[in-house]
Amino acid sequence: MPDYTASCNVELSDLIPPTTTDSCGDILTASLYIGTFPITSEGTTAIVWSFSNAWESITMSQNIIIEDKSAPIPTNATLDDITGQCEVTASSVNAPTAQDTCVGLISATSTTIFPITTQGTTSILWTFDDGHGNTTTQTQNIIIEDTMDPQVSSQDLIVDLQGNSAVSIAAEQLNNGSFDNCGVLTLEIDTTTFTDTGTFAVTLTGTDGAGNYSDSIATVTVIDSMLSSEDVAEENIKLYPVPVAETLFISMPHDLIIEKIEIYDGVGRLVFNYKGSIDKVDLSALSSGLYLVSIGTDRGKLIQNIVVQK
Repeated sequence: MPDYTASCNVELSDLIPPTTTDSCGDILTASLYIGTFPITSEGTTAIVWSFSNAWESITMSQNIIIEDKSAPIPTNATLDDITGQCEVTASSVNAPTAQDTCVGLISATSTTIFPITTQGTTSILWTFDDGHGNTTTQTQNIIIEDTMDPQVSSQDLIVDLQGNSAVSIAAEQLNNGSFDNCGVLTLEIDTTTFTDTGTFAVTLTGTDGAGNYSDSIATVTVIDSMLSSEDVAEENIKLYPVPVAETLFISMPHDLIIEKIEIYDGVGRLVFNYKGSIDKVDLSALSSGLYLVSIGTDRGKLIQNIVVQK
């Protein structure tokens, strides 16, 4: 019998049963003897027909050939670009679909590794496979564009020359929780070395991986505790007890007038500020650590470190 060829599947009703004549000249129509329908397997499947009458029977085989030569057709002729600020994850990308003559609706697959974080355009290759050796591909652009400026926050700082000719600082010392939406942030400052005492405005700049940047101005106060203490050494100002737990006492001559008292923590934050003359300071609210006390008088300034120990 001749082969029967189809593209996707064959039903029994698609076939015309063969006929033959027996020895008496009667026409016999075959019935299916071996075979299961529908037949969808790619390649060749043999079925068997049977002819029979009251006294004899014969069989005949026939090849059913499935040849799927039609590639899937994408549902959309082009795929929209997918954009993101910092990254695109697999969960945010929906696989495109295609219609196949034999299989029906097919979802594409891709070997792309997620997440995609590279700035600019990354092309994804999607593949539609009908399982019969026919494939179609489509490309889709993933565009990462970080357009948001970082959030830069600075804090003031006090540094001490301690009798040296210069003192240096790093950008991180002025950082006060700066961050970028994409997580990559480089901090820089416009002044790193100081040779004189005084108050200086320093710009902290944060730049992200896409070149976006923001600035914040911090105040850096440069002191020289070695020189400052000598200015009023003859006045015999004393701070006690050492270390201090709750109350810091100030001992000084009666003819010395205190004009201002400031206390800074280890990162330069002002934690106490008083204008006028007092002989004790309540430090109960401060945590344990190293602090700097600056006492301004009518005849000079005393700068001294103290230790708070609870």
